[in-house]
Amino acid sequence: MKKFECMLMAGGINRIEFHKGQPNYKALIKFQGKSSIEYVLAALKKCKYVKKVVLCGPPLVKGYKAVGSRGYILNAINKCSRHIEGENIFVTMADLPLLRTEMLNAFFEKALGDADFYITFVQDKYFNGHFKKFGKPFNKFRDGKYAHGNLIIFRKSLLHNKELMQKIENFYRVRKSELKLAYLPGKRFWFYYFLNSYLLQRLETDDVATMLEKVFGVKIKVIKLKYPELTLDLDEKKDYELIKEIFASRVNRRK
Repeated sequence: MKKFECMLMAGGINRIEFHKGQPNYKALIKFQGKSSIEYVLAALKKCKYVKKVVLCGPPLVKGYKAVGSRGYILNAINKCSRHIEGENIFVTMADLPLLRTEMLNAFFEKALGDADFYITFVQDKYFNGHFKKFGKPFNKFRDGKYAHGNLIIFRKSLLHNKELMQKIENFYRVRKSELKLAYLPGKRFWFYYFLNSYLLQRLETDDVATMLEKVFGVKIKVIKLKYPELTLDLDEKKDYELIKEIFASRVNRRK
């Protein structure tokens, strides 16, 4: 059984006021008495596919190696990667408090083959109950509407490709806007994507992966999972309110 070392992104600054007296880091925001990072680490610790966790950010939790870095996120990833052995690096977020071990296991069991990047999508049909209030945008394809999940695997050697890293950095800066993402490779790519995805809805998720492979020059595999929890990180106040509501409902069910 293949095991991975995890790079846990824990340096996200809390720039939006979720509540009074909040901590500076999103990873430390608490739900039902426990911080977000505590929930994430508990899920990772029980996952049979994860053998080590390195915090990419400040030393927020005792007992874990923490590698801090200033600047853009790829600078932090590059520095943190020096403390991870092996060719494949698993990445997830410390502000993903609804993460559970079963979700991680499902991801790793599908992350097979020789792809350079593994990315996660969750279809809108799984956003039921509390998740009907999910406020992040979905990407529309012929095979359904999808939101991206916060589980990634990539080849460590890709970090040495400066041209590729610059492209990824540019994509990361505009990741909140699907159309801005599509515009980065150029006008022709944007027009093709807009026509076939938005107007004609001819593209499937695997088609988009193939298009991105041509842009980045790497092999990409899309992993489709059924867990909307993977999409709900702490970006906006509405995300915080929804997560808090979900935790409260779990407590009420136990009573």
